[in-house]
Amino acid sequence: MIYRLWLCKSCRRVYEVGGSEEEIKNLLLEETSYPCITPLCRGRLNRPSKEDLRELSKGYIPEEIPLKSFFRAVMGFGKSNGAPAAVASVKELLLSKKIVGVMADPVGNPERTILNELVFEDGTRLHFGLSSLGACCYYVEGTTPSCVEVFDREQSNMANHETATESVVENREEVGRAVE
Repeated sequence: MIYRLWLCKSCRRVYEVGGSEEEIKNLLLEETSYPCITPLCRGRLNRPSKEDLRELSKGYIPEEIPLKSFFRAVMGFGKSNGAPAAVASVKELLLSKKIVGVMADPVGNPERTILNELVFEDGTRLHFGLSSLGACCYYVEGTTPSCVEVFDREQSNMANHETATESVVENREEVGRAVE
């Protein structure tokens, strides 16, 4: 697993994005600026320059986020409601939910398995990494909206906006200031 830093000078957040080198190369363009994923921030996320790296200790708030969550957030699907993986929440998930997907890689001879991610029936994901003490579940990623849900929400927002615009036009017509 490798990490890439992305920072926003507006809200002074630094996102440490972790994932496999291949995934990072395929999903994130190094020279591209992305919209900040901090709620209510209108800034842009950029790769830090050497000068920016020296400034990181002066008031920037760091946050670690898995690559797939970061990618979904910068593409407009919002930040997932994930959380650090506390023992109680990991046990609860493993004992109460059905596992529907496993992301893993083969390694060694004889072959062994590196477990990267478990996917549960409700879309929640457990992310695993390496630790000198054993397997490490480092992040519980909550569910995020699907493409259909995001599209439906955008259509609903547009319909509400059009209705509001129509009522303004009707009000203007009543006072003799109709849009021409």
